[in-house]
Amino acid sequence: MRPERDIVDRIRRSLRARLAEAQRRRDTASAYMRERYHSLRAAGICVRCKQRDALPGMTLCMDCRLWNNQRRSGASTAPRSPYRDGRRKQ
Repeated sequence: MRPERDIVDRIRRSLRARLAEAQRRRDTASAYMRERYHSLRAAGICVRCKQRDALPGMTLCMDCRLWNNQRRSGASTAPRSPYRDGRRKQ
């Protein structure tokens, strides 16, 4: 086997290993988020802000639902975020 071919094979193996690790991390993260969503939903907590009780039979609280409806409708009065600092309500 030529030395150049050996180097190429090692690079390919390394790349495959990195891609497999990245895929494993994505799968782990998505499984965690899926489980968290279902546990919040079962507990009756808003799945968006994770702080207030969700409306009966729904997954969002009133504030998050209003914000989502305004965002989806394209209303010019829709706030950029339901939180004061852009991320979380204080």
